[in-house]
Amino acid sequence: EDLSRAYAQLNFGALDDQVVLSNYLPQAKAYLVFTLSQACYKQYQQAGLRQHYHIATPWLAGILTQFQSAAKPVLCFDVEDPLLRVAVVDQGSLAFFNTFSIAGSADLLYYLIKVARSCGLNPHKGAFYGSGLIFQGTERFQQLYRYIRYLYFLDQESAHTRTDHLEAVP
Repeated sequence: EDLSRAYAQLNFGALDDQVVLSNYLPQAKAYLVFTLSQACYKQYQQAGLRQHYHIATPWLAGILTQFQSAAKPVLCFDVEDPLLRVAVVDQGSLAFFNTFSIAGSADLLYYLIKVARSCGLNPHKGAFYGSGLIFQGTERFQQLYRYIRYLYFLDQESAHTRTDHLEAVP
């Protein structure tokens, strides 16, 4: 708990009215650290919910399962306006994950290219897998495809529903 709180404070700053929580991702041997407001946390408690899951937990578990034996690093992203989740899976391990706020396609493209370059991926040669609010034939897709050569769609089922520890949750 102390380590989770330290990481949350480092990433989010002051945690005055926040409860720090985490989800263990066995596929990554890592924890996803996130916060909830005290008010939101109390509502969950009053409703009888004792487990808390970040919305990205099943997505990350799914891509780690899907790309566990990929020979080359892959960049996966999920668009849920105004949020963008980006993960890089390298040799079956989670090399990078973060969530960004985006205001449009330019922000989306900026963060994808920035993460790719920071992780040593070439947008013209590396594979990028998208999910969420990305639809073939739209302006957003066309803009991405202009700068990212190998753009694929993630398999919806494996990307969003595959995780062992969530199966027990009603």
